[in-house]
Amino acid sequence: TSYLGQGGTRSTRGGTGSALSGTGGAIGSGGTNAGGTQSSCSITIKTKSLSTVIPTVGIVEWSTDLSGVTEANIEFGLDTKYGMTAPVDLEEANYHTLILGMKAGGRVYHFRVVAKAGDKTCIGQDNTLPATGDPPTSLPQLTFTPTKADGLDSGFLVFETLKQTFGTGVPDSPAYIVDSDGEFVWWYTKTGIIDVGRTRQSYDGKYMWIAAVNVLSGKSRVIRVKMDGTEEKEFTSEFADLNHDYAVRS
Repeated sequence: TSYLGQGGTRSTRGGTGSALSGTGGAIGSGGTNAGGTQSSCSITIKTKSLSTVIPTVGIVEWSTDLSGVTEANIEFGLDTKYGMTAPVDLEEANYHTLILGMKAGGRVYHFRVVAKAGDKTCIGQDNTLPATGDPPTSLPQLTFTPTKADGLDSGFLVFETLKQTFGTGVPDSPAYIVDSDGEFVWWYTKTGIIDVGRTRQSYDGKYMWIAAVNVLSGKSRVIRVKMDGTEEKEFTSEFADLNHDYAVRS
């Protein structure tokens, strides 16, 4: 069992557990638990938007007059019960935070910022993100049994699909994530790779590593993508002998 990230929701694929979470871009769970003593303070939302590449990834920047912030997170969900949490990297400019785990298909998500300084807690007002976008038609149409996660463990599944499975009509081999209801919450289709064999998230939750097997194409290829899809970096030369699998160590 391997856990990618910290404090997130465990999901399984082929017997391997993956916690899709981490500082700066988390898929997590656990509900609302602000804790601490509510202080006289304010939280200002500077920007709230969706990624232009992956329209299920929220982007929030904010500020607070609470001095000496030692911990912060963004609670989010389809209503004001929230239910999921994204940890904030305090070293990011404007506390830039990605919201991961939102369902595609025009859903409007609520969120609020909770910041702590010692035993003091500052809780921001409820806000909403723009409605999420639709997944690309190139993603495979998945069928899950049961169709909903009622009574099942919650979590997320990370998938990758060889282009050859779906024929030449598929532009590239997509990497994607579905939630416990079988709904798409993340994808990346601009890989230029037709033989994607493994997709893994970095431990800090900021990147997705996508790799090709070398069986069909005769060569390996590895890229690292920011979770908002805005940056793709080539790492093929560092993985010249890659065949099928790899492990993310940091």
